[in-house]
Amino acid sequence: DPLGRLAIPPAAPVTDLANVLSPDAEQALREKLIAFERERGSQIAVITVPSTQPEPISDFTNRVGDAWKIGRRDVGDGVLIAVAPQDRKVWISVARALEGAIPDVTATRITRELMGPAFARGDFAGGINAGFDAVMKRIEGEALPTPAGIPRHKVDAGKDLLGALVPLVIFGTIVAGLLRRLFGTPGAAMTSM
Repeated sequence: DPLGRLAIPPAAPVTDLANVLSPDAEQALREKLIAFERERGSQIAVITVPSTQPEPISDFTNRVGDAWKIGRRDVGDGVLIAVAPQDRKVWISVARALEGAIPDVTATRITRELMGPAFARGDFAGGINAGFDAVMKRIEGEALPTPAGIPRHKVDAGKDLLGALVPLVIFGTIVAGLLRRLFGTPGAAMTSM
């Protein structure tokens, strides 16, 4: 990079270039993020680098986020957390659909009050975990589509779920009827022998 900026590594849920996580901690964080994405649809990722200098951590995080395209393109629900231990800096970058759930003031509080104290003790896994938990809690409060496409508030409420499922059941019956018409009734070939 002519500006002396860090190269962007391949996208991954957890990228620990600062080597502040043990293999077990890294694996646990990765599994947590993958499970959250599977359940909620929203993607969260973390990258640690020793330092982002001369680039401000906010610019670095946005650059990585743009390259990685975190979150669903049609929803815009990705979160990227960057940690630069040598610079003593943390940054949370949020895609547009989550700006209401995690405004700048909230992101700042998460980094300062939840992540910072753990980092100061040298507990990077604990700090990143605390950041994830706070971000996840915020996302859970949003009515974003789940991976199945049903808005989460309806799943939580439960009452509209039936309305979403009934058309699927009817559609399934129509498909079964069509298949019978195309291939004859199931078992008909057996009985004619």
